[in-house]
Amino acid sequence: MNNFEFFYLFYNQQPLFWFAFVLCACVFYFLYKPYVINILDPLLFSAIITSFGASVVLFMYFTGAIKPFYLASYFFTQFAFILGIYSFKPFNSLKNIYQIKKLNIPNSTLLLKFFFVINSLLLIFFQIQVFIVAGIPIFANSRLDTFSGGSGFGIISRFIEVTQIFSSTLLFYLLINKNLRLGFFMKLYTYLFAILLIIFAVLNGSKGGILLVLYTAFTAWIFSFDQSINLKVSLFIKKYKIIILSSTICIALTVVFLQTNSDLNLNPIEILGTRFIFAGDVFWYAYPNDVIIKFNNYNGIKALFTDFIGFFRFENWDKLTGHFGVDLFSYHHFSTATSGPNARHNVFGLLYFGFWGSALFSLLIGILVSVIRNLLPVYLPKSFFSMCVLSYLFIKVVPAMDTDPILCFTYLNNLFIVTPILLFLVFIAYKFLFKLVQ
Repeated sequence: MNNFEFFYLFYNQQPLFWFAFVLCACVFYFLYKPYVINILDPLLFSAIITSFGASVVLFMYFTGAIKPFYLASYFFTQFAFILGIYSFKPFNSLKNIYQIKKLNIPNSTLLLKFFFVINSLLLIFFQIQVFIVAGIPIFANSRLDTFSGGSGFGIISRFIEVTQIFSSTLLFYLLINKNLRLGFFMKLYTYLFAILLIIFAVLNGSKGGILLVLYTAFTAWIFSFDQSINLKVSLFIKKYKIIILSSTICIALTVVFLQTNSDLNLNPIEILGTRFIFAGDVFWYAYPNDVIIKFNNYNGIKALFTDFIGFFRFENWDKLTGHFGVDLFSYHHFSTATSGPNARHNVFGLLYFGFWGSALFSLLIGILVSVIRNLLPVYLPKSFFSMCVLSYLFIKVVPAMDTDPILCFTYLNNLFIVTPILLFLVFIAYKFLFKLVQ
């Protein structure tokens, strides 16, 4: 089923779709609620996206577009994933604060500022390079084309992914932690960088990028592990949550409006609603007419580590199978752009590991989500560096485990590649300044 066929079905039976959505949203609300910290938690957005994806599957079953086998496969894997999340009790930034061991780093405040400045300058430099060489992503046919092809230009995207999270998290930490004394020029730089972050988020045209600014504010808050900061920010979010949500929606509407072809007679709210429904596009590509069976010659383990294999040139990029989401899109639509649905774990597991294997796969990645979200914040020693790593894992890695395991391992690969380089640059800069002072 291609996009046109699905939306023809959707527009002719909208009440049935929204009934399916309300049903799924209510179920997932109660399942995810114990583990969602507040409205800024990235897991909340994942739960919303999951509700839309589940609605697509249930809607297609109601209309007879898919077999009962695929309905059972989807909900079996999704509940296995949530069961994995329930493996460990929810982390609470207020209740678990005193279980954290502090990692003692000499001159940690100075190193924190160094780490922030170097990360933010690298982000600015690489982001401007992207705009100069590849153009403004929001106006491109596909943002994926910006870094595709294995030409080496994609290394910039890896630095952007990591430095964006690290610098944004430290920015908000510097702003909310009043115990850190910032000079005039440091304050001016932080405010200018905050403005640049918003501009970059809009120009990059990424739906997730718009939320990233809020997410890093959230992670800077909960991983500060400071009781006074936690209480103040908690009260602030409760007081201004309507304003925060309204501002986020307005920015999102602006971005999707700029990205959408003006020939389409849709208002921004309809466009945004359509984008949410597209959370289930992989299901209408793969499930109807048993299309997924046509791709069963893929290697699941190799697919998970495609980015690692390609980056270190164990195989050339053109010899790798690639992302089956792109192949699914090409199967239904002719396009020269690099585009396609996310390989959600439900479809990924069914394609590579079969019905029962997919449930086990979803359970395992759910357990991994629980380890990252509920154990690492408690047992990882407290420092500005662990704050950045946890922020990256919470914002990039955990949501990708649900939406696209292939992308999840790409994000992990980026973290392992870029972080040692960043630490080396900070060390060199710190030693150089120390010698100048002497």
